[in-house]
Formats: sequence, C-alpha cells, structure tokens
Amino acid sequence: LTCLRLARNELGDEGARAFAAEIEKAARASVSTIVLTELSLASNGVGDDGACALAVALKCSGGHYRGAAASAPLRVTKLDLSANRLADRAAVELAHALSAEASSLQVLNLNENGIGNEGGAALGRALPSSPGLRRLGLKSNPLGGGAGEALAAGLEGSSVLALSLENSAVP
Repeated sequence: LTCLRLARNELGDEGARAFAAEIEKAARASVSTIVLTELSLASNGVGDDGACALAVALKCSGGHYRGAAASAPLRVTKLDLSANRLADRAAVELAHALSAEASSLQVLNLNENGIGNEGGAALGRALPSSPGLRRLGLKSNPLGGGAGEALAAGLEGSSVLALSLENSAVP
C-alpha cells in the first residue's frame, strides 16, 4: 500500500490522531511493512488537534528517530488535508514538520481551510528550509496580506514550483 485516500469519511481529529500514531510507530520500527507515500484525509472534519498530531508524526517519518532503519520505507511525500477545519495552530505545526531534517513532503494540500495570517506566515518562513517541497496548496483560506508577504519572501530560494493562493485574501 503506497497510497491511501480516505476523503469524505468523517474521520475527524480522532481518525487523524490514529493515523499519526501509526506513522510514528512505523517510523520507529527497525522493519516496517508500511510503504505509504500518499495520504489524503480531505473533507474529514479534521481540526487543529488532528493535524498537529500528523505534523508531529511527519517530523519522524523517514528514519528520523534513532534506532529506525536508515532507509525506512515510510516516506509520506503527499499529504492532502484540504477542506477540513484547520486554522493557524495546525499550519504552524505543519510548517515545523516541513522544515524538519527528515521531512519527505513534496506536496502539501491545505486548500479550503481556515488558515490565517499567522499560519500562512509560518508556512512562508518554512519554505526556504523545505528542500523537498514542490507544491503547496493554500487556496480558499483567509490568509491576508502578512501571510502573502511571508510566502512571497519564502519562495525566494525555495524549491516550490507551484503555490495555490486563489481566493485567499492575499493582496
């Protein structure tokens, strides 16, 4: 199993925390049977608590924990959390996960959430230290001008090839 798409299943924070626990468990294992690279939890009612748990788990994916296999097969490269209930707290934690040394994320879809200036700015500041990230979706979030400025500044020197900001109150 490399791709798991569970959109529109009403998993909520509890379901997101359960996935986070499994990601952490697989990352800590010296041998893992999980080869998950793509996870979609779009339209599941996931809020900041569930997304923060996922962010913490993503920081350890890919062999970051001591004792984990150097080439651990768990490398989540695409995470879709669009159309949930994420706000600034989740975006800040996801920004920390993006800039973690072991981050393998290449695509992060946060479209249609409630991420504002603080969360958008944190993501913008994380871009230069996120060498693997290629696509970031933030459309239909109430980002505002401060987030727009931080994202624009963060793009310089980043590896991001596509940034979606439609309908995000970015002047």
